[in-house]
Amino acid sequence: MVRRPPLGPLPKNAHDMAREHQVLSRLHATYDRAPRVYLLCEDPSVIGAPFLVAKRRRGTVLRREWPENFRRLDGLERRIALALIDALADLHLVNPEAIGLGDLGRPQGFAARQVKGWGERWHAAKDKELPVFDVVHGELRRRVPDNPRVSVLHNDFKLDNCMVENGVPDRVTAVFDWDMATLGDPLVDLGTFLNYWPSEDGSFSWNKMPPMVREPYPGRAELIAHYAQRTGFDVGDMN
Repeated sequence: MVRRPPLGPLPKNAHDMAREHQVLSRLHATYDRAPRVYLLCEDPSVIGAPFLVAKRRRGTVLRREWPENFRRLDGLERRIALALIDALADLHLVNPEAIGLGDLGRPQGFAARQVKGWGERWHAAKDKELPVFDVVHGELRRRVPDNPRVSVLHNDFKLDNCMVENGVPDRVTAVFDWDMATLGDPLVDLGTFLNYWPSEDGSFSWNKMPPMVREPYPGRAELIAHYAQRTGFDVGDMN
């Protein structure tokens, strides 16, 4: 499998192939959902951009519609939901120091830097005034939790960055897109994932989730409880 940045202009430090190679070269031996990498090439003259070569994974990436062999399965929505949470929880249980990733990021103050940085990006890119943004941003800055636990964060964990076996939604077999991985509060990763997930009333805020087939997706509260049970982490600050 060859992976390179998308075509076209990119933000600075986006789609960092060297970072993805650093993470996968250490993570795959402990976390089997991370594809093993064989090569990093940073010479853009070869294919027009830096790229890496990784072990090919076979299966199904789910996006927008369920394949026919999934639609016939009982409990489809619940099974895929719990498989995703299990995959994320297992990642967060990996000890970054033990696998040589202790220098991947600056975990202290991670959540506060995220809130501050995204506020700055909004003001740099906005094309109209939206006063409610500053109200929400101020509240977020006031309520940033101080979680001492440090985990490897995927930083964009969602359904279509994962792969399952063909017709088998019970376990994520591969996770892709590691170029933004870092160290920080694992609940930030969980919160990012839940933003892609349907809210408690069943409404979707992300247009790539396949529609429900037979039953509603499990609610966010249930997924948080399942994550807490699998990790043993305190999730009292999830809000």
